[in-house]
Amino acid sequence: MKHLSIAKPYSIAVFLVAKEKKQIKEWHSFLTDITTLLADTEIQKLMKQPSVSTRTFLNVICENCGDITPEMHNFLMLLGEQQRLNILPEIKELFEKTWQQDQDIAKLTLVFAVQPNTADLQHLQQILKKKFGEHIEQTIEIDPSLLSGVIIRKEDVVIDASLKGQLEKLKAELIRT
Repeated sequence: MKHLSIAKPYSIAVFLVAKEKKQIKEWHSFLTDITTLLADTEIQKLMKQPSVSTRTFLNVICENCGDITPEMHNFLMLLGEQQRLNILPEIKELFEKTWQQDQDIAKLTLVFAVQPNTADLQHLQQILKKKFGEHIEQTIEIDPSLLSGVIIRKEDVVIDASLKGQLEKLKAELIRT
């Protein structure tokens, strides 16, 4: 996220408005749709046309976005006027993180050497709920190079309980001594 410091105040403000109006899902859909739309190469070419003003361009986009609130329209206009449409992906990502934190959801990535069986996965989920004290939303990935075990990622926290990780630690320790 290269525009984190710029995007954060916008994402917080948008989340607070969405929560106050009880429109979090609607705002999430709006941010997702607009981010996807503005990433389209044809739309980007149109946006760069000097004959089309930013306000006119965004009004056309808003008219074709379906059911958006006046706040959503104003938000998009504000970003356009400030020439900050390029930070929409970061705003959307920070909005999602804030929403997850608001709901006490821990978004985890679990990387296994092989597909875990149901009993092992349920046991690990119980441990993780105690560790993080939150509801868990997980993504499972398979990486055979781990040999066995699991790597658990939550944002910038990594717990490496894989055989590969243990062997690398042992190797580093042997080289150091």
